[in-house]
Amino acid sequence: MHSRLNCDPTAETEYISTHFGIYIPAHKYMAITFSWCPPPPGWVKCNSDGSLTSDRAGHGALVRDSTGNFVVGEAAQVPLASINHLELMGVKQGICLCIQRHFRKVIIETDSSTVCAWIQGQGLVPWRSKRVFLETMDLLDSLDEWSIQHVYREANVPGDLLAARMTSPGCSLFFPHTVWTKLAAALLRDRAGPTFTRILHDPSLDQVDSLND
Repeated sequence: MHSRLNCDPTAETEYISTHFGIYIPAHKYMAITFSWCPPPPGWVKCNSDGSLTSDRAGHGALVRDSTGNFVVGEAAQVPLASINHLELMGVKQGICLCIQRHFRKVIIETDSSTVCAWIQGQGLVPWRSKRVFLETMDLLDSLDEWSIQHVYREANVPGDLLAARMTSPGCSLFFPHTVWTKLAAALLRDRAGPTFTRILHDPSLDQVDSLND
């Protein structure tokens, strides 16, 4: 869920200065709010993520129902790869979890705008990721309905925790009774619906400035 806080540049300047302690030309920026939201009845939501450090790579995914309840999650450690490849593997992993449990209507959320664009038919998929991409699209074709959307990291914390969970090669499934403390806390936080704020550049206002020059 995204919404603009205020369209008045003066108010935006005050907001940014007060909350962030810095001054920026606020007439070129906008403040947005967002939060994690459960899917509508009859749907499930799958959040996924990839994780990459200098010596470890992984991906994770989880499924939640329309009441926000955690259904299942999976964490995997895999050979080193690009972060976009790992993010794509996380999406594929989440779709597999849904299919295995006979969920037919799935909303996918990823904090990788690149992977989101690939699946929406935008951008060129690198050849190293092509096989996983095609497998992912085949899995999506087997669903009744699906959508994918980009989310910011603050609304994807459980996926991030799963992606970084494994400390040795392999994968592990997690269920409501087997989640660890930090993941349980993140799931509870999402259900509570906290709102997050980001300050984003608004390119449309650059165009207005150029017209006024």
